[in-house]
This record gives sequence, C-alpha cells and structure tokens, in this order.
Amino acid sequence: MNTRISNDLIRQHSHVIGTDPCAVTRLDLSSLGIESVEGLEECTSLIELSLSRNQLGSGQLNFANEFGKLQILDLSCNKLQHIPPNMPDHLKELRTLSLKQNKLSDLSEMIVLQRFSKLRSLSFQSNDGSLSNPLCSSPIYLNKIDEFLPNLDFHDEESTVLRKGSCIAPLARSVEANPEFKNSLPIKPWNTDEIEKTNTLLNKYDDHQYVAECEKSFNVAQIEFKNILGRAQEELCQIQMKLN
Repeated sequence: MNTRISNDLIRQHSHVIGTDPCAVTRLDLSSLGIESVEGLEECTSLIELSLSRNQLGSGQLNFANEFGKLQILDLSCNKLQHIPPNMPDHLKELRTLSLKQNKLSDLSEMIVLQRFSKLRSLSFQSNDGSLSNPLCSSPIYLNKIDEFLPNLDFHDEESTVLRKGSCIAPLARSVEANPEFKNSLPIKPWNTDEIEKTNTLLNKYDDHQYVAECEKSFNVAQIEFKNILGRAQEELCQIQMKLN
C-alpha cells in the first residue's frame, strides 16, 4: 500500500482527530506505506512526528518548509541510506531523532547530524542492539558518536552519562586497583575527577581481568553502600527518638 500524505490523512492521524493541518502538534503517520514527506508543508506547528515503518528513502526525505517547532522525529524502520544534507536547515529545534533499522552504513552521517545543534537524543539501534543500522557494527561507531555528538544525553536509548562510565559498576572496577578510591567510598560521593581516573585505569585491564575485577569490586562497593545506608538509618532513628 502506497499512501500519499493528504490533509484528510493528517486530520485522521493527528493527536486530536479532525484538527486542521496548520494546527496539528502531534502526528503519527507510522505503518501507512508512505514513500514521500510531500504533503506535510502546512503542518508548521508540529512538535512531534512519527513516520516509522514506512517506505521512505533518502531521496524522498526532502522537507520543503522549515518546521521550526518540531522537536521529536521518528524515522525508524524505513529505507534511508543517508541523511539529506539540508535536513538540519529545516529542523532547527530537533531534540530527539530515531533512525533505527534503516540502511545507514557510513559513519560520515555524523557530519550532518552534528548540525542539529539542539539534538539530545539519537538512536541508530535499540538498547539491546536490535533494529540496528549497518554502521552500528563499526568498531569505531561509539568513538565517532562521542567525537561528533558530544552533547547527546541519550544515545541508542541509553544515558550517555552511564555509557561513558559514570555508573557504579565501572567505578567499582577500580576499587582494588586504587586504594584512594576504596578509602573514599564511604566518605564522599563519586565525582567527575574520580570517574576520569577510573576510565584511565580501565585501559590497563584485558577483557577477562576486566570482568573478574568488576564482579569482585562491585561486591565491595555494594557492601560499603549497605554500611552507609545502615549508619544513616541509625542516625535517623536517633533523631526521631529525640523528637519524640
């Protein structure tokens, strides 16, 4: 089924059925066999647009007008082989972009994506690695994401802060290797300087040692955390007794 975007179709699939195209803010046109974005020109108030699971190729992804309010765009499960170079010119407020399960294979796509100055969430695949693009299999895929898109908050449905190593497990891996960390765990929260030191230390480990240290040190950190929690609960009980 090949469907052309018409005003009637927009009214049927808008968040509030029957809304005139120029007033539509949320529009779900997924799974309609759409091959072109032609027909969206009047939807200048769009904030959220889903075009997932259609038949869109890169040549048909030409936005004729500037969608100055569009913040969320879902283009997953289409046939995109590259990202049109002029796309950022029409979507200057874009913050969330899903490109999962397309045919994007060249890491140079990052050059176009970095022109989305407000982009904070980008997905080339799902968090578990499914619905991926060919470029996701490159060994330098994550490096290029960090290089060209350092301001992302979420990448492939995962917090970039956690992915870059600020969660408890990567930090715990350094506990045995660095006594200063071990002594500081019960005293103060981890900060960015400690995380940076941790990432440096991790480069010294091979994969097997990495896993072993992770399991061992995470258990140590978990015990320390329970001790902190226990002391906090005792202090809370004492405060409540005094108040009573």
